[in-house]
Amino acid sequence: MKEYMSVKEYAAATGLSFQAVYKSIKAGKIPTEERTLDGKKIKVIVKSDNHTQPRPAVLDPVLLDDAADIPGPEDPAKNDGIKALEKAVEALTQQLAEKDRQIASLMQLLHDQQELQAHSQLLLSQPEPEKKTDPEIIETPPEPEKPKRRSFWAWLFE
Repeated sequence: MKEYMSVKEYAAATGLSFQAVYKSIKAGKIPTEERTLDGKKIKVIVKSDNHTQPRPAVLDPVLLDDAADIPGPEDPAKNDGIKALEKAVEALTQQLAEKDRQIASLMQLLHDQQELQAHSQLLLSQPEPEKKTDPEIIETPPEPEKPKRRSFWAWLFE
């Protein structure tokens, strides 16, 4: 005879949330059967040992750091891969530091440019002092000579 459990019981047994259980049911990862209870159709989860195992606890980062100090079996390929990854992380860290320096210098240049812009706006907003000019020094340019205009009849009988 099969045993059944509700979604609430299943979620409590596995440590999953209700939404995760419903999502797994919808994806077909958890076997269910339809039953009728008080005239309503409901889905119940078929109870089995492999579906009700509790999830492993989240590992504490402090414990992981302590576990890294414990010597393990030597695997040269694994060690080479770890060393390559450590070199890549170091190179990326150096690149990131260089980018931070570039950003800082660009921010300083932007700040200087904004100050210069503010000063130029201030200078442009001030009224220009009037220039004193001597009327004798000012020359008026001569007017260009206009050609004489002749009438149509004068042009015709010329």
